[in-house]
Amino acid sequence: MYEVIVLNPATAKMLGIPKTDRMDATLLAMLGSAGLGLPSFIPHKLQYAVRGANRDLMRHVKKRSSEKVKVKHWFVEQGMNALLTKEGLPDLSGYSGMSVINGILSGQRDVVKLTQNLHPRLKKPERLRYIQVALKPIESVDPFAIRQLSLTVSKINFMDQLIPTYHQLVWDALEHWTQTTNVNLDRLIEVVLSNPGFVDPRVKRSKMGASTLLTVFAEVGLNVTPWPEAKKFARWIGVAPTVNSSGGKQKSNFIIGGNPFLREHLLQIASSIVTSRKPEYAPFRDKYWRINSHRAANQAKVGVANSLARTLYACLRDDTLYKARYLKTAKNRKRSAKK
Repeated sequence: MYEVIVLNPATAKMLGIPKTDRMDATLLAMLGSAGLGLPSFIPHKLQYAVRGANRDLMRHVKKRSSEKVKVKHWFVEQGMNALLTKEGLPDLSGYSGMSVINGILSGQRDVVKLTQNLHPRLKKPERLRYIQVALKPIESVDPFAIRQLSLTVSKINFMDQLIPTYHQLVWDALEHWTQTTNVNLDRLIEVVLSNPGFVDPRVKRSKMGASTLLTVFAEVGLNVTPWPEAKKFARWIGVAPTVNSSGGKQKSNFIIGGNPFLREHLLQIASSIVTSRKPEYAPFRDKYWRINSHRAANQAKVGVANSLARTLYACLRDDTLYKARYLKTAKNRKRSAKK
């Protein structure tokens, strides 16, 4: 019988011996047999359940988004590009857009009857006339194309029914996990939502806010003890460069790997913070423009996401709420410097 022990490779680096793959394997075997190796962190078994359900949820959300894009492409292929402009129906998944699509699927080809159930603000004479002219090509659409649209819309409707079920499943698994480990879930939610850019889905109806909150708990867990430092936490997410070296030779210092699920959410939060005018976001905006002065815009957003990751780490580590201590904007600092 053999016993499998998962050791942290950082144990070999702590000894200061020239690093090679063969030497690492030998040292880890010796230290493991003597019980001196640092064990690797293994998440709680209930975290795997929350993580798996949340990743399935995100996969279905992306699938629904791709199907909605197919609906827009369908209208473009049928020569109704003008319908997708801001003067027409830019959001086909809304009430007015779905009323038009359902009318088309029911066999209606009269543009006047297709636009009867539009939202009142879209029934202004000029805009209503524009929408009716943009829908004119629907009178000569091939029946096979209508079947393609029907199949795509049925997939979207199925996803709309499936996603809330998965969302409730993730919440139930998270509550069971916190009850099993005797952790105050309400306090954790309060700490995470205090971070800049996080939206409370209970106060403001935001699907992205709920998704980000669930992703933090599913990927990170209920604490940040597996990461001894904030920079390693940011590196694990994938918003900090990693120095790869072997045999004393440095290979690269680019951002490689990382957690794609949490990284995606942090980058979206960074994009919203950069365009926001809230005074408590001033330090992050200043960092963005400082990096953007000599780097690309996407690299500057990664730098903002790095600061967000470090802030999240500090709040979870200390169990404290985020408080913006720096409310002066760059313009105000320039004015004070001139005085």
